[in-house]
Amino acid sequence: MKKSSKLKSFLLMIFALLVSSPLLCSCGDDDDIIWDMAPVNVMVNIQDTNGNNLLSPSVPGNLQGKKIVAEYKGQEYELNWDASDETRYYMPFFSGLTLQSGYTQSGDQLEADPNKNYLSFGEFDGGENQDITISLHIEGYSNTWNISVSHHIIWKGNNPHVTNTASLNGENTPYDKITITL
Repeated sequence: MKKSSKLKSFLLMIFALLVSSPLLCSCGDDDDIIWDMAPVNVMVNIQDTNGNNLLSPSVPGNLQGKKIVAEYKGQEYELNWDASDETRYYMPFFSGLTLQSGYTQSGDQLEADPNKNYLSFGEFDGGENQDITISLHIEGYSNTWNISVSHHIIWKGNNPHVTNTASLNGENTPYDKITITL
């Protein structure tokens, strides 16, 4: 009877070691980490001198229907005013110049807000360094707006440190606040 009890204890100990040993082992090294980097976009707000968003259909004197073109590497990308952006679905691909909706918090929901519309030019691979320069032309205006965005990644150990900078007509501006005032 004692042999059976010792055998059970021995088998239970072996079983416990087998089950717990994977928890004590490393499943890989830091080289197995995959970093998912957000894509890079040139985001442009257009406002009047009073700060009203000229891409909003509710603002008097807005730019709705005007020809807006981004020139990039010798190619022109015209804004398609009729393209719908009714989704927040993440679509990681280059789509040229698009009109994007901003969002407003309404209770516990985010709702598309046409008063927060902005232009977006991209998408570019966020996992690589990017130096993007576009020239923006707006029908009815003789000005050309030169916009540059730089996206640089420096690896410190196994962690990326991203720096995004932007300029409008040679003047530094925050990356997420490129604003043209007409």
